[in-house]
Amino acid sequence: MGFTNKYELSLGLEPYDVLGFESEDKLNKELLKLIQPRPEFNENFILGKKQSVKV
Repeated sequence: MGFTNKYELSLGLEPYDVLGFESEDKLNKELLKLIQPRPEFNENFILGKKQSVKV
């Protein structure tokens, strides 16, 4: 007998409480943190530096 994939394609339609957040505002704050560029990239971009960033 084969396995059936039980995951549904939702494209982010779950409510914030299902995702583990107490409010929509807290979810939005966490999302904003995730899309912020790392400081070293942000500083190099603003200053126009062409230095490579070592990882």
